[in-house]
Amino acid sequence: MTSPSIHYKETPLLIIVIWFGGQVPDYVPQFIASVKRNPNVNMLIPSMTNSPGLCDGDRPHTRYDGNIKYVCMTKESMLQLFSHRMCTVWKCTQEEEEKVLQSTRRFLKTPYPAATEFKVAFADIFEEMYTEWRGRTTPFSYWLRVDMDMIMGDFSVSFPWHMLGHFDVIGLKPSYGWKGLWLSGAGAAFRLTPSVNQLWLRIAGLQTPETYCKEFSTRTGWLGSNDEGALGKIVVSSSDVTFIFLPHAILQDILDKWHIDVRGDSDLKSVIYVPNEFQDREVLSFHQAHVPLNWTSTKTEHGVQVMVWWIPEAARVCVETEEPDSIVHWNVSEVIWREKAQGEIYWSTMNNPFLSSYEFVRNGQTVKASFLQPALFHLVTWKKIQKVKEGFRREPLGETEMITDLGGKWTITKYE
Repeated sequence: MTSPSIHYKETPLLIIVIWFGGQVPDYVPQFIASVKRNPNVNMLIPSMTNSPGLCDGDRPHTRYDGNIKYVCMTKESMLQLFSHRMCTVWKCTQEEEEKVLQSTRRFLKTPYPAATEFKVAFADIFEEMYTEWRGRTTPFSYWLRVDMDMIMGDFSVSFPWHMLGHFDVIGLKPSYGWKGLWLSGAGAAFRLTPSVNQLWLRIAGLQTPETYCKEFSTRTGWLGSNDEGALGKIVVSSSDVTFIFLPHAILQDILDKWHIDVRGDSDLKSVIYVPNEFQDREVLSFHQAHVPLNWTSTKTEHGVQVMVWWIPEAARVCVETEEPDSIVHWNVSEVIWREKAQGEIYWSTMNNPFLSSYEFVRNGQTVKASFLQPALFHLVTWKKIQKVKEGFRREPLGETEMITDLGGKWTITKYE
């Protein structure tokens, strides 16, 4: 059984990603293009001015490009916005707000990724930007955090639209570390309600202006991991918050004898990760088939789970199991969820919904192919191991171009 077809008058899903200045990497245009190829989402990009391709020039302004809204501002304006919007929630005095601004300036002297520590408050910080959206008549109901070193897959296929409305937090996750109930810094969707927006107030160091100034006037880097470990702990340990975590939704791991296939055709939006035995023309047929994902194939119901606190390693929450956490089972997905407020946490082993099967004919013989269709392709591992920078260019893919890393080299070529 596949997920039901769901239709919205206007997309309920908003992506928020910021650019905090500096040289814009060559892969960013590919990310932007992948978002524009998914009209079922909108994206807000608050960005520093003088960021070529995002916010050209030094003049603050707002512009729209299809389903993307750019809000261009100076660094000082961004710092003031962070401080003022958090202080609005805290109900700061004027003196407290000035101290918060000073602490924010000091901490964010270093560029991105230090700004990721504020992802937890993005729904509050940028509220006025997404509530005012040209031509829109209904509010967004969820926001999704991503990073710019990503390529979106076909969200009409690979995003769990049928789960919207059922969970406060939908955690799209990589394949590894399924027991660790942390939230991926890029890939979590949050319900846009005041109670969920302000989960950040439960994080140590963000609870009051005083705790914030104490924390951020001395911190020297982003390793506090507010957006991952800290918020993940809050989500799973707060009985009033509903959530589901979906491993394999984000492609980060490099598999031996598999390769990436991304096409430029506006109708072929999927990111496909496929064994090397399948050739370009065959993989093209996988794209063209638009194979739906199966979200309901459960193998084992493990029932109610017990939360165990690891001390002193940041008091991370985990699930009891005898299996080593290092083992990644590509065929299955270990799904953890709490569907009702004040309810129990459950664990099920499912057939991996992002692993698709497709039959085709090769030389007169029927061949069955299995391949991954992740929602998001994260370049973090590829940037470290492969020569991604050499293969990227600033221009997005053309309609007959493709990206592949077949043979270990990142290349952009044409196909027919």
